[in-house]
Amino acid sequence: MTLGISKNYGELQEELLLNDFINQNTLKVLPYGKNLFEPIKKAVDRGIRTKLLWNFGHDDRPLTEEQKVNDVVIFKKVVKKLEELFGLSTDIPGLEIKFIHKNIPINHDIFDKKRIIFKLQNPLKPAQVFACMNVLDPKLAEELREKFLNLWLFETFEVDNK
Repeated sequence: MTLGISKNYGELQEELLLNDFINQNTLKVLPYGKNLFEPIKKAVDRGIRTKLLWNFGHDDRPLTEEQKVNDVVIFKKVVKKLEELFGLSTDIPGLEIKFIHKNIPINHDIFDKKRIIFKLQNPLKPAQVFACMNVLDPKLAEELREKFLNLWLFETFEVDNK
């Protein structure tokens, strides 16, 4: 993560909406996510309302029950790892973590309803983010926020990890 993007976490005043992807490598690479997850933890500790939405790379075809169960198992492992490694837990007030079965084509984070960080996956190593684009555009941020919250309210799942 570049210095500029990490600075944005420190400037947060009220809300952080994040989305990220889960694939076969996610559990392997999470331990290397200190530069991403520590600023998120600091923001949550400062009282920033944070929603973390994980998505799976499924296409639009209906999922089998086995695929749905497998997603839940993997998601539970991801949530447990986030707590073990970075202290990110749904027990923390202001932090919510959910998942969606389908793919979100472009992962992005929304900072305080005005800034968007677009995260582009590496085409050669899909478990990695290749580049980030930092866009300050309150109108676009509000439109993307509305889409995010609609997904969050109507299409996501949360799992009791206890």
